[in-house]
Amino acid sequence: MRVWLPIFCGLGCLLATGCQSVNPFYTKPSATAEDLAKYGPTSAQRIKTLQEEYAKGPGTDAAEQAAKANELARQIQNERDPLVRSQILRNIALYPTRVSAAVLHAATNDPDQNVREVCCELWSQRGDEEAVQNLRDRAVNDESIDVRLAAVKGLGATKQSTAIEALAPILEEPDPALQYRAVQSLKQLSGLGYGDDVNKWREYVQTPAPQRPQPTLADSLGLRGWY
Repeated sequence: MRVWLPIFCGLGCLLATGCQSVNPFYTKPSATAEDLAKYGPTSAQRIKTLQEEYAKGPGTDAAEQAAKANELARQIQNERDPLVRSQILRNIALYPTRVSAAVLHAATNDPDQNVREVCCELWSQRGDEEAVQNLRDRAVNDESIDVRLAAVKGLGATKQSTAIEALAPILEEPDPALQYRAVQSLKQLSGLGYGDDVNKWREYVQTPAPQRPQPTLADSLGLRGWY
């Protein structure tokens, strides 16, 4: 995927148009039917079409769902605009197929961090064990702190007990934002009221799963530590 190509194209256009790019009275002409036939729809037009399809929902016919997921998978392979790729991901996540899961898995390594953030959100909505694995990978390994935060938040939303183990290494991170987000996700997963005490949560995740304390009524009401 040549994500730098639009930058080079933009530079070429700037050099070709010369003074038009700084002329306040210059108005870019609207795309004509001939332009659409030659170059295809713009990114904004493609996003609008995808959003309209998204609003319709996935439908109930399994064959149609599979066909649509396959079509979206083909689209994203050649899409250079990260905004369009993000919307394609939102659309394909509607369809519970292996192709959809494969595309989401591949998108966790998208070169654009905003696309990876969207991917984390969509995995959290999927909420299965595959989601936990993909979110854990991003939480631990992504180069972007924003993506890592999105992944840690997503782990809490999965409601999977295995996400607790996935959050354990995040509590050891030196970044306080990551620690804080991990604690919030652990609260969500466990239902326990240990507050924001990182040490207590470290002890909790290090306890073997069968021996971990279960939430009480006081926990659910946020009363732990008040008495």
